[in-house]
Amino acid sequence: TVHEPNLGNRVRVCNRAYASYSRGFKSGVYNLTNPLDPVVEPEKLDAYEVGFKSELFDRTLRINAAAFYYKYSNIQLTIIKGGAQTLINAAKAEVKGAEAEMEWAPVSGLLFHGGMQYIDGEYTDFPLTPVTTLNPTFPFGVTTTPTATKGLPLIRSPKFSANASVDYSVPVGSSELGFNVSYQYSGSFAFEPDGRLKQPSYSLVNGSVRLKVDDAFTVRLWGRNLFDKRYYIQKTSTFLGDLQNPGLGRQYGVSVGYEF
Repeated sequence: TVHEPNLGNRVRVCNRAYASYSRGFKSGVYNLTNPLDPVVEPEKLDAYEVGFKSELFDRTLRINAAAFYYKYSNIQLTIIKGGAQTLINAAKAEVKGAEAEMEWAPVSGLLFHGGMQYIDGEYTDFPLTPVTTLNPTFPFGVTTTPTATKGLPLIRSPKFSANASVDYSVPVGSSELGFNVSYQYSGSFAFEPDGRLKQPSYSLVNGSVRLKVDDAFTVRLWGRNLFDKRYYIQKTSTFLGDLQNPGLGRQYGVSVGYEF
C-alpha cells in the first residue's frame, strides 16, 4: 500500500504533454528587382515538437517546456545584390533546440517570469552562399563571391537567449503602485550567411514605475536599456560597404494612459 501525503488544497496539478508534426509551405516567387535571376523555389518546412505545459500550487506556478526539430528545404533568404534586396534559395537547413518558460505568483501582487531558449541551426547545404569581402582599397565597397558551403550557422539565431522579469504592485488607497524590472540576454549571432558580420552577445535591462488611479488613469515612468548597451539591429554588406543600424541607447520617458 502506498500512502500519499495530504497536501490539502495547496498542490493542484494541471499537466499536459504533447507531440506534434506539421508541414509549412511558402510559395515561390519572381524577383522583380532582379528579373533575370532564377525563379525562387517554394520553401518547405517539416516541424517536429514535443513538450509539456503544467500548472502547480493552485495555479500560482506555471512551467512550460518544449524540444523541437525543424528541417527546411529550399529555404528562402533575402540578400543585397546590386544595391537592391533580392530573394534566393539557400537549399537546406536544420534547426534543433529547446525552450522553457516559467511564471510564478507566490503572493498577491508579485509576479516572476523567466524564459530561456537554446537553438542549434545551420545551413546543411548552400551551393551559392554569398561570401563577402570588404575591399580595403579604392573603389572600396564589398565583393560578393557565390561559394558552395555546408554547416554555416543560420542567420539571426543565437545559440542561447534568455529573459526574466519581476513585477510587483501594491494598493495605495484607491490607487495601485507598481514596479517592473526586466532583463533580456542574447548570445552572439550572424547577420548574413557567411558569418562575416556578427552581433556579439549582449544584455538589456528595462524598468518602470506606474501609478494606476481608479482602474482607469495610469501614469508610467519608464527607462529602457538602462545601462546604455551598444548593439545593432542590422548589419548589411552592400556594394558601397558595410551598413550598420544601431539599436536604441538609454531612453527615459513618461507615458499617460486612460482606459474607457
